[in-house]
Amino acid sequence: MDCDLYPGSFLSGLEVSNVASAKEKFRQLLMGDKDSGCDENGWGTMFSSAVLSVDELDDSLAVKSVVSHNTFSNWYMVDKNFQEMKAIAEFCNEHEIQLILITTPCWHLYCDFLDKKQLKNMYDLTDSIVSRYGALYLNYMNDPRFEASDFHDNNHLSEKGAQKFTQLLNKEAQRYINF
Repeated sequence: MDCDLYPGSFLSGLEVSNVASAKEKFRQLLMGDKDSGCDENGWGTMFSSAVLSVDELDDSLAVKSVVSHNTFSNWYMVDKNFQEMKAIAEFCNEHEIQLILITTPCWHLYCDFLDKKQLKNMYDLTDSIVSRYGALYLNYMNDPRFEASDFHDNNHLSEKGAQKFTQLLNKEAQRYINF
């Protein structure tokens, strides 16, 4: 998560575990802040509906630049955020809440250039939460159902892609949880 509203919020590489950023967004929404980065229904408003062409999505220099921006160098934050995730998982277990961890879709070339050490670390920590706390993990990172028009850029869905993903996620969640 690297938006101008929350400088320094992308410290861990695991957006869901960036508790400070999530709390700030929630606070802003409760206060009626119109610049919180999402609307009253939680839909992101940080990106326009314009999407990149396949050629632009496949521009390896641009992709490498984005991946490099999203590769963290402060490994201290990994443990700090993992401790936050464990606290969330423990809270969910204590209150009989099914915790669902999600990796959102990314353009295939972005996935190809991800830092392998960081990616392995993310999967290892995710697997640890899943096995220790019974969390459900839904991984859409390389999901073939998403095509170029579903992406705003290499690692963010377009409006069309976000709606498609929401519908898919809703169906998927209903398979595991009784609403």
